[in-house]
Amino acid sequence: MIEVLVALFVTSIGLLGLAALQMTSLRYSHNTHARSQATFVAMNEIETMRANKAGARAGDLDKSDVAEPSLPSGKVSAKVDAGIATVTVIWGEQEGNQTFTYRARL
Repeated sequence: MIEVLVALFVTSIGLLGLAALQMTSLRYSHNTHARSQATFVAMNEIETMRANKAGARAGDLDKSDVAEPSLPSGKVSAKVDAGIATVTVIWGEQEGNQTFTYRARL
């Protein structure tokens, strides 16, 4: 009888550990998806600037903290200085705000 209780206890501890591992995996998967979305948003902004270089150099395409709906609490800032485009994407995660900055020559 004691052996069955000990086996049940050990099995339940193992299952709790497995559940915790699954939750951690899901959280990291969500963070990775948000980071990929931020990269896509930044590269899309750069390509928009490259398609309209004259407007980008004149400052027509500059943005400051524009909301980005594809990211949780996402904001996009973009500017061109001396032919170098800088796009900064900020979004919220459980650990706090994350920032991704992409620079490219127009």
